[in-house]
Amino acid sequence: MRPRHANIALVLLFAILLVAPTVVTTFHIEPFASLSEKRPPARRPSQLLGSAPGPVTAASLLAAAQEWDRYYTDNFGLRKFLAGSYRAFAVHVLNTSLFPAVVIGQVHNGVQWYYYNGSANDDGAGFESLLGKNPYTPEELALTAENVRKTQELLRRNGIRFVLLVVPDKQTVYPEYLPPRFHPPQGARSRLDQFWTATHAGESQGLIDLRDALLRAKGEPLYFPSDTHWTEFAAFQGYQAVINAFRAQDGGPPALARSDVAFIPSGGPPVVGDCAGLMGLPVRRGESLYKLILPGRAAFGRPRGKKLLVLSDSFSIALDPYFRFEFEEVVVVASIKRGARQMHVTQELLDTHKPSAVLLESVERYWTM
Repeated sequence: MRPRHANIALVLLFAILLVAPTVVTTFHIEPFASLSEKRPPARRPSQLLGSAPGPVTAASLLAAAQEWDRYYTDNFGLRKFLAGSYRAFAVHVLNTSLFPAVVIGQVHNGVQWYYYNGSANDDGAGFESLLGKNPYTPEELALTAENVRKTQELLRRNGIRFVLLVVPDKQTVYPEYLPPRFHPPQGARSRLDQFWTATHAGESQGLIDLRDALLRAKGEPLYFPSDTHWTEFAAFQGYQAVINAFRAQDGGPPALARSDVAFIPSGGPPVVGDCAGLMGLPVRRGESLYKLILPGRAAFGRPRGKKLLVLSDSFSIALDPYFRFEFEEVVVVASIKRGARQMHVTQELLDTHKPSAVLLESVERYWTM
C-alpha cells in the first residue's frame, strides 16, 4: 500500500472509532448487553444543567458536568463490548482469573471449569482444606464433634429425628479439572476427612457423608462448570441420603428411586454461573437448567412426615421440592451464609416450631470453617 493510501486508511479508521460509540448508542446496538458489573450504571441526569436545584452558578455547572461525565463513562456505546472483550481475552487466552476467589480450571468437552476458593474472599474454608494445609487442631476437632453430639442429644430428648448433611465443595467431587497446583497430594487429609473420622458418620446416627454417593453418580452432571452449586441431579443424591437417614431412625419407607423421578430441560435461557459472574464474563454458553418431575403422591400411598425444620445454606434450595413431597410442612428458619461462623439448634427453636424432624445442611466450605 502506498503511503498516501495508508494515510487515508488510518484517517478512516480513526473516524470510524470516533463515531462508532455514537452510532451504537443511537441504534441500541450493544454486543455483550447482558454483561454485569455488579453495580447499577450511572443514570442519565434529568436536566441539561444537572439535578441540583437553585440558580446556575459555577459550582452547579461543575456538579452538572460531573454528573454527565459519570453518566457517559458508564453508558458510552461499545463500553460493554470493550470490557467484555478484555475480560474474555484475559480468562480464555491468558488464563488469568479476574477475581481472586475464582480459580480457572481446565476445559472439558469444550467447557471451561471454574472453582470458588472461599478463603480468598473471606467466605469459608478454601483450597487449604482440600490440600491438607490447614487441618483442624485436636482441640478444634474435639469441640466440633462435641457440638454435634450435644445437638444429637438435644433432639433425642425431644423425640425429634435429626440429620446433618454436609454438601461437598465442587473441588472435592471434581478435582480432576483443577489446575495442577491445586491437585491434592497423595495422602492429603482435608478438614472434611478429619470431621467424618471424628464423628463416625452413618445414617442411623443421622450424619451423612455424601461424597461416595456423589462420586458413584458422576455419570450425570453433578456441579455446574461455571458455578459453585450442585445440579438438580446431585441434589437428588442428597435427598435420597437425607430421607433414608430419617427412615433409618423411624423405620419408614425409603426415599424415591432414581427411576421414580424425571428431569426435563427447563426451556429457559442458559444461566451464567456465579463464578463466571464474579469475573464479569460475558454470556457465551451458560448453564442449562432442568425441571424436576415428581410422581403423584396417590400412586405411592406413603405416609408423609409432619414437619421438617431446615437450617441451611443456598444448596438446600434444590432439595426443597423433594422435602415438600415427603413432609406435610417444611420450614426454613435460618441460613448459613458468608460471615456466619456457628449455627445452633436450641431448645427455644424447637419449642417455637415443634418439628418432627430437623435437617442441618451446610456446604463443606462453611461447615469446615
